[in-house]
Amino acid sequence: MQLAGWDAAFPPGQRELLAKPEIIRKVVKNSYVDGYWRIRRTTPLILAAIGAFDEAGDRESVMFWSEHLSEEGGHDLVMYDDLESMFGGPDAVRNILQQRPILPPSAALVGYFEWQIAHNNAHLLIVLRLLLEWLFSNMSDGQVRVIEELVPGGSRTMRLHREADQGHVEPCYDYVRRNFSVSDDVALAWSLNFAVQCLRESQIWIAREILGPTH
Repeated sequence: MQLAGWDAAFPPGQRELLAKPEIIRKVVKNSYVDGYWRIRRTTPLILAAIGAFDEAGDRESVMFWSEHLSEEGGHDLVMYDDLESMFGGPDAVRNILQQRPILPPSAALVGYFEWQIAHNNAHLLIVLRLLLEWLFSNMSDGQVRVIEELVPGGSRTMRLHREADQGHVEPCYDYVRRNFSVSDDVALAWSLNFAVQCLRESQIWIAREILGPTH
């Protein structure tokens, strides 16, 4: 609910502007770019978690994350193809990625889970996976339609994730049940809330850029 209601950070007049179709399209396009930067960190995060579990002798977790890696590997390339279709070719994408590096809230999101894997509890990476799987599987038809309209021929990323992620959510809950106890509830809740707030702040950041200083 917090993520879906990110526009509540703006006063009514600005929310009206953000509801205009041309502004929605700009927000979605820039969000897609920021999403690409995040998805590029997926494989390194999973590999780091596998390494941590392997060192700890946790073979069950190694298998779980290895299976996830086989599912997610190469999705950044698929999203890059979507960006090429969206912006008009490889040169246009290279330019937009140079102009729009990862936003600070997204960098904070990735950095938090990188730190947990390296220094605290690698199992907490499941929070990020659960959130993203849940978000993709629960996207509304309207949200998907906007993205599909922006990618000529349709978004391969949407096709890859939307249906597949329906079956990926429950295994994440099972993983939480196996690897966390009641004493971990605060860390789990805090991590989930932090991830949601980072994604929310990324949307707000993008919207403020589009509205400009006069708004």
